[in-house]
Amino acid sequence: MQKNSPGAALHQLYNPSMFSISSFSASYKRTGFAPNKPTCSALEFVDDDTAVRLTCTSDRVYPGAVCSVAVTKATAEFQEKYRLSVTATVVNSTRYPGDRELTCMFRMHLTHIQEGRYTFAVNFRAPVRDYMPTIKHADSVPALDLSKTG
Repeated sequence: MQKNSPGAALHQLYNPSMFSISSFSASYKRTGFAPNKPTCSALEFVDDDTAVRLTCTSDRVYPGAVCSVAVTKATAEFQEKYRLSVTATVVNSTRYPGDRELTCMFRMHLTHIQEGRYTFAVNFRAPVRDYMPTIKHADSVPALDLSKTG
């Protein structure tokens, strides 16, 4: 090819030896994900039977999670809701290395609670702005029956 021909100019523009291909590795940083479905233990009467404790655990959260519980007493006339104190503990997961495990202990004081049946709805979610898709509900959460007997 002649140096001044149109083909030579085109070859010079697209000469493969003028370009080098670099390789790069892509890495990602996990920002968080929905926790595994929490499991809850049986209700325990504590503090000389003046309170009940419910313990729920998710064995896989990253980097953490938020736990909440709604306690409801339903009657024919109305529905009462209660807020409970919570203690949360995060440790490294033994089942999923690199992830964490979250245990939440909910305590309900019975001092001013009326008799009746109370149900618990436990949720764990990722601590992100758009958390709705990350909510996980615990199944088979025990109810508390404070009805009179005999």
